[in-house]
Amino acid sequence: MSEHTARRRLQRLVRDGDIAFRCDLAHPLAGLSTVVVHRTAVPHTRLAATGGALSRMEEVRPAVSVSGSDNLLVLVWLRGLHAVDPFEAVPAERFPWLRVNDRTVVLRSRKRMGRLLDPTGRATGLAPLALPPA
Repeated sequence: MSEHTARRRLQRLVRDGDIAFRCDLAHPLAGLSTVVVHRTAVPHTRLAATGGALSRMEEVRPAVSVSGSDNLLVLVWLRGLHAVDPFEAVPAERFPWLRVNDRTVVLRSRKRMGRLLDPTGRATGLAPLALPPA
């Protein structure tokens, strides 16, 4: 396709919110040593609004709707284990209908978004996400 057509389509995708740009960082080097995955349950009627509000919190990376009884998965980057309880107190107060059913502390991420990571969180190589065969 022509450059003009590609530019126009890309602008439409950005304008309509169909795509967003992302900048990643080495979270251990940024002082964010603790990654916690929260599996939560939210009433379906409040799922979109709750997920949207959580995703705007500074500590939250993705807050995504998933299938099952724990229907909202929230991944947070924190400055240490000492920050888990203070973080969890904020959503508990703002969203009394949100129930945290499980939390997992991630000790080390070896790969993220198709990139292999060293112990400091820097990208060292590629491990592309494979598409299923057609």
